[in-house]
Amino acid sequence: MKKLLVFLLGLLMIASAALAEFNIAALREDPDFYMRDIPGSVDTLYCSMNPPYQGELNEGYDGELVVYMDYMTLVDAEATVPRLMVSTVAYDQALNADRLRMTVGGKTYTFVVTHVESEYDGVYMEDYTTLLVGEGLNMLKAIAQQKKDNPIPVELQCLGETVFAGQVVLPGEAAADRYDRWIDLGGKQQNLKPLEELWPCEKK
Repeated sequence: MKKLLVFLLGLLMIASAALAEFNIAALREDPDFYMRDIPGSVDTLYCSMNPPYQGELNEGYDGELVVYMDYMTLVDAEATVPRLMVSTVAYDQALNADRLRMTVGGKTYTFVVTHVESEYDGVYMEDYTTLLVGEGLNMLKAIAQQKKDNPIPVELQCLGETVFAGQVVLPGEAAADRYDRWIDLGGKQQNLKPLEELWPCEKK
């Protein structure tokens, strides 16, 4: 009986190791990315060496819109996943958005976001972050599969109301690179279920 328990425990450990396997060393050594610590956190960002993607605001909105696509390692979740961050500059008041909506290929993806805000002399700079898991990964694939790099509508919402809107071109080649690189490093071998619950994405 004791031998059986040891054997089963060994199988469980092997399965857990395989599930969590992600080649983080290769990402750290990748010349296309650089590591950046997140202040006040044990998590790590792997940011692209290329510049972010500058968006354009819709009529009636004033400020700036910039989109970043990179990776984030979450220590507690034992996972590394693609991350999307929308940085905004707004005047007079903070946006305080709680949802991010993006439309790709006729489908609208709505994400839960966290945000960090800073203010200087009436100018509000906010970073809205979401993790691309679940339907978020499907959106990344949809961008990669577009035949043409079309502008993608971007909306930030607060309590169901749009507070900031614009569009940005996210090149399909860049999206494909982020997705394929993550897959090649073992992205799908990780247990992403907890993150999918924490960072839900609704597709309509």
